[in-house]
Amino acid sequence: MNASSNHFAFSNSPTELNAYFSALQRERARPFVPIVIACAMTLSLIGLLHDTLLFSPLSEQGLSLRLIQIAMLACLLGLQFFISPRYFQLETFILWSVIIFALPSSVLYTLIMDHPLLLTLNLALYLCAVVLIQLTPKLAIQAGVFMVIIFLGCQLMIRESFDLWFSASMFLVIWTAAAITASKILENHNRRLFMFERQLYEINRVAVKAQEDESKANQEKSRFLANMSHEIRTPLTAIMGFAESIKHDSKSYQEIQEAVDIIYRNGEYLLSLIKDILDISKVEAGKLNIESKSFSLFDWLHQIIDAVDRLAETKQVHFDCDFNFPLPEQINGDPLRLQQVLMNVLGNAIKFASAGKVSLKVSASDNLKIIVFTITDNGIGMDDKTLRNLFRPFVQGDSSTTRRYGGTGLGLYISYQLMQRMGGDIRVQSTPNKGSEFTVILPMILPASCIWLDEEPLRRINQEPPFNQQQLSGRVLLAE
Repeated sequence: MNASSNHFAFSNSPTELNAYFSALQRERARPFVPIVIACAMTLSLIGLLHDTLLFSPLSEQGLSLRLIQIAMLACLLGLQFFISPRYFQLETFILWSVIIFALPSSVLYTLIMDHPLLLTLNLALYLCAVVLIQLTPKLAIQAGVFMVIIFLGCQLMIRESFDLWFSASMFLVIWTAAAITASKILENHNRRLFMFERQLYEINRVAVKAQEDESKANQEKSRFLANMSHEIRTPLTAIMGFAESIKHDSKSYQEIQEAVDIIYRNGEYLLSLIKDILDISKVEAGKLNIESKSFSLFDWLHQIIDAVDRLAETKQVHFDCDFNFPLPEQINGDPLRLQQVLMNVLGNAIKFASAGKVSLKVSASDNLKIIVFTITDNGIGMDDKTLRNLFRPFVQGDSSTTRRYGGTGLGLYISYQLMQRMGGDIRVQSTPNKGSEFTVILPMILPASCIWLDEEPLRRINQEPPFNQQQLSGRVLLAE
């Protein structure tokens, strides 16, 4: 595992953090393990020189033990560079070096020279080197236990110098306890540094992500402003052009009517753009208010259906509406905002299902206390990337689609924010070139005396009854 390349590639769970901390410690200790084994070889060579000078001539048994010890440590040092860490962990190399260093030395000083103080000094120095690796206290405990057992086992073979043996063993036991304590302190220190480094990494990662998000948002806003300026300039050009033609050119009454109709339609479109801009500014400022009042569900739906029918006729799209009874006669909510949501979704469906079919299905659940509007079309559909960015501000699915179909990319974002503030949701399923299905879910709050209908009621026509109708005739003079 490359700890530097996979730095903090874990979640915040304690188990994964501990596993990563252990792996990071091994990566940091890996360069020092050969140094520790080389330290054991150096102590063995010094011991060989010391034995040769102090006890001349050195016995063949002592010389053989020293040479075997040095050769085994050299082999262990060579294996460190050729064997993959997958087969032998660093702790394994350290423990083997402890055994190879301690066992021949203990046997040598016990059976030949009986100098336990020299041996304990060497063992203490090597145990200090083991602690400096800073792997885990568990390694220091294992190494210390190995050394103490090997030393005591060899010293128990003789009984003559009990006082010297006891003092040397106590020195080694005390040094082992001190080494284990030092290892634990070093581990706690490393763990605190690790957590501090991790916090710095998280802060830096969040800062970099925020900077990237800000840069991306600025780019998206720049593209949005460019697109919005185009969307605003197009109807303004039409309005100014036809107004100028009416002002300076002599046109027939029919031509003037057509020009006024074009000006009116472009003015409506420009007004809708301005409303979207005002709405998104309210959304970002957190001042988008939602009203709650009782209104007739079917009267409200028929107003939407009439408006959508006219829009569908201009696009040559077949539109139908299906009521899944029973449905409440009245509901509580914000009819204008809810109408804005449905008109946005239905308008998009008609725009992208040119010469196709769009359907609206209305259903309600008294158990779940929700009313559901399902809008289905057989238009161009959307891919996964477009779906992920569908309800984000200033983001549109495809620049080519935008150029072909127009739009600012604000309608669905505003609709999503409105539904969130109403306590509802908008869900979408889509397949490229097969169509899309939008589901608008609204919490159903009913008036106290609400009636559930099993069929569509007769439409009420707001028309005053004729009263004292009189036929009038004459002329009207209009003066400005």
